[in-house]
Amino acid sequence: GEEGTSSSETGSETADMYATDENGIKHKLQVPADANAYPVTTFDVDVPKDSQLTINVPALMATYERAVDSVSFNIPKDGKEMLNRDVDLFAQRAVVKSIERLSPTSVELVFQLNTGAEKDVSIRSFQVDGENIKRISSEFSGDTAVIILEFEKNIDKTELDISWPSFVMNGNWTINMK
Repeated sequence: GEEGTSSSETGSETADMYATDENGIKHKLQVPADANAYPVTTFDVDVPKDSQLTINVPALMATYERAVDSVSFNIPKDGKEMLNRDVDLFAQRAVVKSIERLSPTSVELVFQLNTGAEKDVSIRSFQVDGENIKRISSEFSGDTAVIILEFEKNIDKTELDISWPSFVMNGNWTINMK
């Protein structure tokens, strides 16, 4: 918006999901007509009431709902500086690669995402906050995040709190339902 926080992230296209019954027949899971919030966690399936079903889930989205790390840095008077600061996001790691002064009251931070050892977990997004921040704009795409901070005044250093990281956790989970 005009003031405050704006964000965009790469969307995850959700493939159709199927439940397999005890005879090996696949049944498509339907999003209920009255679903009004995402992610959808309840589905409809047209099978007899006592059917035993198995669902294979290729990936899950998870969010860690708390602060996970903070990072302090000096803000250059002009130009760009390399930072290369590690950030621990709980289930995955990132690196604050650089900071660039855009104006007397704004900077751009570039993060390299998914730098940890856990190759089946990808960072989808996270929140940043700090003192004197008037507006935050962030874009997450693949292994890169670009965050633009606008401050209330010209400052030469700041500390950012990093919270609520969201992840895509790849795997192949099997859920047996009765």
